[in-house]
Amino acid sequence: EGYVIKDKEGVFSTNKDIVKKQAGLFKEIINQFAKGILKGGAIGLSLPIRIFEPRTMLERITDWFAFAPVLLKKAGACGDKVEAFKQVISFSLSALFRSSQQLKPFNPMLGETYQAFWEDGSQIYLEHTCHNPPISHFYVKDSSGLYTLSGYFDMGVEGMLKSMLTNSMVLVPKGRVRVYLPETKQTIDYQFPKITIGGVIVGQRYVVFSGHMKFEDRQNGLKCVIKMNKLTRDSKGKRVHDIYGEIFKFDYSKVQNEPFYEEERPKYPYPKDKSLVVSKITGSWLEKGVFAGKEYWYIEERI
Repeated sequence: EGYVIKDKEGVFSTNKDIVKKQAGLFKEIINQFAKGILKGGAIGLSLPIRIFEPRTMLERITDWFAFAPVLLKKAGACGDKVEAFKQVISFSLSALFRSSQQLKPFNPMLGETYQAFWEDGSQIYLEHTCHNPPISHFYVKDSSGLYTLSGYFDMGVEGMLKSMLTNSMVLVPKGRVRVYLPETKQTIDYQFPKITIGGVIVGQRYVVFSGHMKFEDRQNGLKCVIKMNKLTRDSKGKRVHDIYGEIFKFDYSKVQNEPFYEEERPKYPYPKDKSLVVSKITGSWLEKGVFAGKEYWYIEERI
């Protein structure tokens, strides 16, 4: 409720209250820039409190792990390494739509913590561990011992001046999410895509993902890259929320010294030798995840 999907552009807010809160934001920001230039000092921005939601980024992070008690339990209980890899990927896609919220969370204070639990008793712990850059760590403990989830996010923005010129902001959740599955003794790492928030100054507010997601199971030689479509020539779908990916076998001995996080999507992310491909992934981060024709996650499915 309060949002509409435009297949060629993204998820738009139709919430009148949010639109009202946004009114006058452009003028306020321009005035701050002008005052900073006239005073000859550093140009900074202080955003009006009305555009914030009553949560900090620590609480917002929990949105991305909302369905762990369902989908990560499946990964932890299946007993098959390739199947578990697919279930972890399915889990990572399942809550991306929750990033469509338009109000901004507050930056946590250094050392701020947040603890919460799900209905099944699984627990999550978070702490804001660094102020500049803004880094937050997290740990999830399953009540049944089928999985643990841990990692950190270094939340950055691509160019504030660029944001002013393009009327959009690109949020970059750098970092790594690590899932450990005791049953198959697997460690699976993955990264989130970039989040483009449009209409930050004037016009309608919208959200769309860009870049890619990457998943690695180094011990078992499995890798996956998922493209978040932008309707470019290499797009496999016709909508900005469509996804395309491949799970494939990969020799990690060639990249042992390379950092995990990739800011830019590789030009050729998939193997030329198609015999290495384990499964293709299609669907949409607003609808479903399909692996080799089999539906693993559907947004309207009630479990």
